[in-house]
Amino acid sequence: MTIQLKDNSKARFLDPKLTNKYNAKEEEIFRAQEDYYKYIINKHHIVMKIYHNPRCSKSRAGLQYLEEKGYDIEVKKYLVEGITKTELKEIISKTGKNPFDFVRTQEADYKANFKGKNFSDEEWINILVENPKLLQRPIVVNGNKAVLANPPENVEEII
Repeated sequence: MTIQLKDNSKARFLDPKLTNKYNAKEEEIFRAQEDYYKYIINKHHIVMKIYHNPRCSKSRAGLQYLEEKGYDIEVKKYLVEGITKTELKEIISKTGKNPFDFVRTQEADYKANFKGKNFSDEEWINILVENPKLLQRPIVVNGNKAVLANPPENVEEII
């Protein structure tokens, strides 16, 4: 409502002679339609965070999808930068999935060291933090939501 009341771009003043002249004051111009649009864009500005492996074609496809959609993107190269236990727990909770859902079961390291063994959720989180190449990719986070973006269109679930 405040934005609407500030609108003065085509403001007129009705003087005692009822001449209905434009506001001739030199002041900052407010246009409610434009100002409201800017307000909404800023309030709902979407910055997607993608956990990305540049060597992975699925991860590259996810990043390309976000770029083509025009989102502001924060890229986290988790294989180089690492991922903390707290960060991974937070991501997993935002997806509503279990830690094992994030394990790349086709990786040779998984098959050699972890296949067929029972681990708790906490243990899987520790394994993924210590072995980030076992982490499914790409993971995209938008505020309090996250998704495994494989296929990339899965990103639409968190918008």
